[in-house]
Amino acid sequence: METVENIFNYGNLEQTNIIKSVQVDWKHHTHGIMNLIRAKEPNYKLTDTHKEILNYLLQYFTGSNKFPDSLNKGLWVVGNVGSGKTLLFEVFKQYTGEVIRNNSFNYYTANEIISNCETTGTEFLKQFSDNMENNKPDPRTLYIDDCFSGSDKINHYGTVKNVIEQVIELRYNVFKRYRKLTHISTNVLPGDVADLFVDSDRLSSRMEEMFNKIKLDSNDWRTFK
Repeated sequence: METVENIFNYGNLEQTNIIKSVQVDWKHHTHGIMNLIRAKEPNYKLTDTHKEILNYLLQYFTGSNKFPDSLNKGLWVVGNVGSGKTLLFEVFKQYTGEVIRNNSFNYYTANEIISNCETTGTEFLKQFSDNMENNKPDPRTLYIDDCFSGSDKINHYGTVKNVIEQVIELRYNVFKRYRKLTHISTNVLPGDVADLFVDSDRLSSRMEEMFNKIKLDSNDWRTFK
């Protein structure tokens, strides 16, 4: 039976890679991922575009040395409404957490983060940078779904703050200090997002360092017949 090692010519990855190498049976895991997708969305239609991004994500989350971008960066996936961004991250959260048990991540929507900050202030954001374990900071890899789809600003006791801008600042420090990644899905291109930030030049530079950027060009798969 063919394995990922045979297909991708797996070698030992550099120890500096944040995403760890996981050897899996390619055909078995490809079918398994499709089963996970269809369990969540029975009407899902596999397009050529989705074949490409599923291949990309499988290489990434298994740490293939044939992955075309960086295993030391998170994923910034941009695509139109209904293109499948959230579904794919939900499936790969389950895949990494339950199947290969490696390279997994915590999952928040941008609205969840913003709503919590409106209620409690930006104190809520500490968990994304501290997350204490055994009295030591131990932050987790984080996925933020549906970023920049509405107002990211909150007014807390008279102070207006851009919540997602603060999250990216925090996660950049986590990335540099603890080598933990951040993934984002959004309908907005990175270049357009920069215009939303107060310090756009600095944030743009940091996002370039933090993310592999993938554009998911796909129609709304929910409308396929």
